[in-house]
Amino acid sequence: MRSCRDIHHQLAPGRLPGLSGALAGFALASLACGIAPTAAVLITARIVQGATAALLIPQVLATFHHTLEGERKARALALYGATSGIAAVVGQLVLFAATLTALLIPLTEGHSLGWPWWTWLLIAIAVMLGAVTYTVEKRAEARGEVPLLPPSLLRLPSMSRGLVMVLAFSIGFGSFMFVFALTVQNGLHADALHGGLAILPMAVAFFAGSLFAPRLIARFGRAALSAGAAVQLAGLASLVTVLVTNWPHVSLWAMAAPLALVGAGQSMLFAGLFRSVLADVPTHLGGIGSGVLITLQQSGLALGVATLGTLYISLEPHSLSHAFASVEYVQMGIVALLAVGAATLPRFTKAA
Repeated sequence: MRSCRDIHHQLAPGRLPGLSGALAGFALASLACGIAPTAAVLITARIVQGATAALLIPQVLATFHHTLEGERKARALALYGATSGIAAVVGQLVLFAATLTALLIPLTEGHSLGWPWWTWLLIAIAVMLGAVTYTVEKRAEARGEVPLLPPSLLRLPSMSRGLVMVLAFSIGFGSFMFVFALTVQNGLHADALHGGLAILPMAVAFFAGSLFAPRLIARFGRAALSAGAAVQLAGLASLVTVLVTNWPHVSLWAMAAPLALVGAGQSMLFAGLFRSVLADVPTHLGGIGSGVLITLQQSGLALGVATLGTLYISLEPHSLSHAFASVEYVQMGIVALLAVGAATLPRFTKAA
């Protein structure tokens, strides 16, 4: 209480009302955000929150300057800088999370709910938040800071091309795991244990392929990725043929060989794409580049379930086997594009 009283007496006469008003406005705006009944109210409260924060921060720094001297002022400014840096990082994380949430919720729930108005509003908000996130990251980098997603990093050839391919690969992989599980359990009436065992040939082939992938990529370069995509494409086509032709009398053994081909091809693509994305990334940005890669991969998995998974669910009432086939046709298109796109990636060897 004594410290607060001392600061109160040391403040310039006109500064205290501005500081108190900005602080009260920020607190009330934060409360409004927490209890906002609609998205419109939340957005309005956020705008007020930002405006009052903009009024509050200069008052805080002015208070430091007016009431502190020497070592105490230096320490206060250092602590302020540290907390501001932490807040900036947290703010970027919140922006990323909010953007993904605003995008994934309507894509996941929109079809089952009949696409109500708020799903379209969330998609629009996701686009807006994406633009805000890019602007925040660009300005942070321009100030000499290292943002969570440096725009200059995305301009590197390996990142700009490789990340798009990783996203496409992850969308296909995420959707496959989702629709295959539903097809085996709901369509073939396998229990959870046998549903898990059904995917085992793909997992074993993926593991085995991952052991040989580094040497094959080192020797054949980008051609190894195209070959892996071709093998995966053959496996997916065989799997669809087996399911559609023999439905509903499809044994898990009949799917083993196609699934093994899928897993072997995926292992080559997975290893090669991850290697290519980080090929041009400077050493001091390696951690950031890896973080961007993993974040995009996980986002792609979720998007695959939200988009192609929704397509499957919409077609399932008509024909479960053809619903599976329709999703896999899309994934086959993705894999075919990856086979061609591998030629645009950085060279792994002098020859390829």
